[in-house]
Amino acid sequence: MTARTNAVPTSGAERGFGSNAQPASMKRGAKPSLLVVFYANPDYFPPTRNAVSILSRYFNVTVVCRNVGQSFARWPRDVAIERVGSGGSEDQKHRSDPIDKFFEFRNFMAAVRAAVARIRPALVYAYESHAFCAALGATRGIRTAPIIFHLHELPELDALPWHSLQTWVIRRALRKTRSANLMVFPEKNRAEIWMRATRDGRLPLIVPNCAALGFTPDGYDVAALVERRWAGRKAFYIGALGEQNGHGEAVQALEFLPPSVSLRMVGKGSAEYRQTLLHAAADLGAQPRLSIGEFVEHARLKELASDATLGLALYKPTTLNWEFSSSATNKVFEYAALGLPVIAPDRPNYREFFADETWITYANPADSRSIARAIQFVFADRERYVQMSLAARHAFEEKFNYERVFQPALERVLELANVLTHSVTADTSAST
Repeated sequence: MTARTNAVPTSGAERGFGSNAQPASMKRGAKPSLLVVFYANPDYFPPTRNAVSILSRYFNVTVVCRNVGQSFARWPRDVAIERVGSGGSEDQKHRSDPIDKFFEFRNFMAAVRAAVARIRPALVYAYESHAFCAALGATRGIRTAPIIFHLHELPELDALPWHSLQTWVIRRALRKTRSANLMVFPEKNRAEIWMRATRDGRLPLIVPNCAALGFTPDGYDVAALVERRWAGRKAFYIGALGEQNGHGEAVQALEFLPPSVSLRMVGKGSAEYRQTLLHAAADLGAQPRLSIGEFVEHARLKELASDATLGLALYKPTTLNWEFSSSATNKVFEYAALGLPVIAPDRPNYREFFADETWITYANPADSRSIARAIQFVFADRERYVQMSLAARHAFEEKFNYERVFQPALERVLELANVLTHSVTADTSAST
């Protein structure tokens, strides 16, 4: 079953996609068609939404994705979303029977094949290994459309169980990487590991997972927020809640910080882990200084962070993705867009990528005293705090916005799709 969303900013309603529906290429203007394939819910992936928003200026975009989780994002008018399957949460999908997983993926591949036949895309943009393999299967025998393989998450290549569908998909993606016309990664170490495993000597593109210029409204004034933030002394985190994100150590850091410092965490996480954090704070006598909120839509981040003083991004190197997360984490760039100084992991890939950025302070995510020292450093000097806040916002506006970092990928997309334009740079400078 495939549900289709005609993605307009004022409507998130879905309707059945039946045989009487007109092809997307017939319904939506004279622009060429582009197919985006994603074996997940793109509503939860801001970098993917940013890329699709930019691409929709040049193409009629159809996104074929798995029907998992909630649908809440507001997509541009020239984007149609086709959600494949009967629905369910990510946890339900993960715990489903292996046979069910096989049939779900087979049906997804059939939906991608049908989309290729229907819209005849000028290019297929596939995110992650499942989508890439589905795109390869869909274009077999009619390989007229170039394929871009964009790999956000790097699998643990040395720990792939033989009986898992995911293992077979990843192995096929490794074997077939050279079939992709272009490889894109969010971080250079992830790119090097994958390309070395595939023995593919081509140079991939690195597109950091930055926030889009439209992430904040026009006229967003960091200077007007600084005084309230400085007085609030609130360390802030939004994202997945788990031990790998240094949350336990951040709570323990309250022991070494003045009573005026509080900690706010917002995101998806188990009830058990939330209770673990609250109990840890209670043991320190610091429970009133810790608040933990549920997952909220990405659009509410600005509201939640309005009175935050700094942002936390304390990823531990428990996997390859967490080890090499400097330019791959949305959070650091979203904090920068909001003008928040950042506490980031003290690891070589972070120090290399961010170099001399003065709005970043480093800490050991596994050491609560190190985290406390970093927070104290940010809070120690008002004038320095103001300069860090302004520097974060300036870095976002000048360097770390998605329109700028996606520019090389956009140029390759237009080249591969044989789309001629003389205004790429001007167009991508607009807010998404």
